[in-house]
Amino acid sequence: MKKLYFLIMMAISSVSAAQKNSLFVQVSYSNPEKFTDFETRLGSRSHLDELKNDLNRNINKLWKKAIDNENSLMIDFIDIDMAGRIYGVEQIREVRVNVDRSVIEFNYSIKNKYGKVIKSGYEKLVNNNLARLDRNTLKFDNSRLKYEVSQLRKWIRNIAKEIN
Repeated sequence: MKKLYFLIMMAISSVSAAQKNSLFVQVSYSNPEKFTDFETRLGSRSHLDELKNDLNRNINKLWKKAIDNENSLMIDFIDIDMAGRIYGVEQIREVRVNVDRSVIEFNYSIKNKYGKVIKSGYEKLVNNNLARLDRNTLKFDNSRLKYEVSQLRKWIRNIAKEIN
């Protein structure tokens, strides 16, 4: 009986430790078909889903790395205007010229482990200096959204300084 009790207590302990260390990120998109670049750039639904998955994966990774506590992030993208403009989409898919700026607009809410909102608001991240690649952007070179993810990384780091 003591052995069974011990095993149950160990299982409960490991579940609560896993819950304690888990971080929650919820990403949503308000009318992504109307985003400045999504429809023009990707055309097909599968490519749109790939782009959203790429962004979701990067945000989760950045949030987990930056946040020391049990705060959760809810982020709802309003618009994503990717760097540069596309020409010749039919012939060559990934050609971007005039890489001048990148804009991301979103609403966000950060809740503590008890579900209380500790910070929320609207953000418009604008990067006007994309022609000059920096180390942070190069870290995300394997992402289609390298400029945008780099901007989100800076934003998440600033938020982490405020709430950690």
